[in-house]
Amino acid sequence: ANEAPSSQIPKLSAFVDFSARGRAWGYDTDVSVHVLRPEFGDEIRSLGWSQSLRAGPLSLTQRLLVDAGGSGKDPELQQLRIQGALELTRGLRLRGAYRSQAARTIVLPDTLPDPGPPVPVLGARREITAGVGLRRRRASLAIDGGHSSVDGYEPGRILTLRSTLWFGSVRLFASGRLRRAGSDESISASPGVALDVLGADVRASWRFYRTDSAVSRVETQSFDLTARATLARALGVTLGGAHQWGANLSGTSLRLGVWRSF
Repeated sequence: ANEAPSSQIPKLSAFVDFSARGRAWGYDTDVSVHVLRPEFGDEIRSLGWSQSLRAGPLSLTQRLLVDAGGSGKDPELQQLRIQGALELTRGLRLRGAYRSQAARTIVLPDTLPDPGPPVPVLGARREITAGVGLRRRRASLAIDGGHSSVDGYEPGRILTLRSTLWFGSVRLFASGRLRRAGSDESISASPGVALDVLGADVRASWRFYRTDSAVSRVETQSFDLTARATLARALGVTLGGAHQWGANLSGTSLRLGVWRSF
C-alpha cells in the first residue's frame, strides 16, 4: 500500500534472507522489518516472514505479515498466505491456497485539511481455494475454485482461471475471476499479449471488471501497456502506462521504474 517514496509518509525496511539447495530440494526464506512514520497518526511497525520449499514433486510457499503493535496496541496478524502444489504427473499439478487479510487501512497525507487517523477501507477477508494446473510445451492452464468471506458481507464462492499460449516469442495470456455471494456478483476478465520487441519484453492487456449488488453496479474497463528491458547485467528499466474508463471510475497513469537484481 505504500511502496513509493514519500516525504509525507517516510518508510524504512530492512531484510535478511537465507537460501539452501540440495540435489532434489531447495529452501528460501527472508525476514523483514518495516516502519511507517506518517506525520499524522501513530508509527506503524510490521514484521514479515516469507519462505518457500521445493522437495521433489511438492512445493510450498508462505508469506506472513504481523503488525508489531505499540502505542497501546497488541500485535496483530495482518496477512497470511499459504500455497501448495503437488505434481501428480509431468505437467499436471494439484493446487491449494489459503489467504487471510486483516481489515485494510489507509494512511492519509497531511495535505488534506483534517486527515485524522487511518481509516479502514475494506473489511477483513479470508479465502481458501483448490484446483488443478496443467502445463504443456506451448500451453498452460490453471483452474481454482473455493470459498471467500469479507467481514460485513455474505460469504461467497469463487472461480478463477489462468491460461497461456506460446507461439515462438509471442505469448497470449488470459485470466478471469467470478465471485458470487447471495444476490451479489463480481466478475473480471483480462486477456493480453506479450512479445519481444528489440530485446524488450512488451505486454499489452485489457481488463474488464463489474460488480453487481442489490443497490448498485460498478463497471470499469482498462488498457495497460508495459515494456521491460535489461540495460546492463542485472540492471533494467520498466516503462508503462494505463488508461481506465467507466461510469464509476476513470483515470490515466504512467509508470517508470529502474531495478537491479542482486
